[in-house]
Amino acid sequence: MAIMGSWNGFDFEVSPSVVRGFTGLTIKGSSETEDKVSDKQKYVQRVNSAVTEIALTVYLNAYLGCNVRDEALRFVETAMAGESNYFYIAGSKLVNCKLMLVAAEVKETELAPGGAWLSCAVGLTFKQADKYAGLSSGSSDPGTSSKSTLKGNSIIKKAAETIQPTAAAISASSLYIGAQTLAANAISKALGIPVIPANSEADAYIKQQSFEVQVAQAAGKMATQKKQEANAKAAAPGLKGAQSKVTVALME
Repeated sequence: MAIMGSWNGFDFEVSPSVVRGFTGLTIKGSSETEDKVSDKQKYVQRVNSAVTEIALTVYLNAYLGCNVRDEALRFVETAMAGESNYFYIAGSKLVNCKLMLVAAEVKETELAPGGAWLSCAVGLTFKQADKYAGLSSGSSDPGTSSKSTLKGNSIIKKAAETIQPTAAAISASSLYIGAQTLAANAISKALGIPVIPANSEADAYIKQQSFEVQVAQAAGKMATQKKQEANAKAAAPGLKGAQSKVTVALME
């Protein structure tokens, strides 16, 4: 099992039983400023650091082991409660402060004819919930502001270096997962295998029925049928010749 990231009890992972990943990770850091004028020239001066914001999109799919509806609504409830914790990627803190989940938007929802949730995307927005460890509060003093900005840049650079290889792996995983799902549906239709129903019994059905076994069985039946047709075709001339001999004998 590979844990890509985690936050407050939510695990983003790839394993034989479940694939729950995310993409579109963005980190926003900024400063609050005030306008100044000197010698008829306008400029801005830093007042405070603004709240750090992080956004990402989680993809949930019933065919990949996710309980789509329950997991999506859990994100929504957690955002409404305003829970906060550290966000970890590859075992390291994404940023050196706790992050509060302030918004969870469920979108791109796909439902089965019976109303069961097949898949959806959940857009998550996190905001800084406490001060950065080792980073002082904002100051209007230019010297202090410069030092704080350098520290902030160092933290953001470190976070970027930490997530870069993981982000690449996540993107590749998302592409593979999408292609795998499309291929599975196409094979199902081509071989006449019913698509796995996404309903309250989906998990039990998925565990009991192996897609690979069904494909192998269907492919085996097709191969056997073609072989029988080929044998019948090959035997046809001989059968026709024998039938002719029997007809001549009867006429004599």
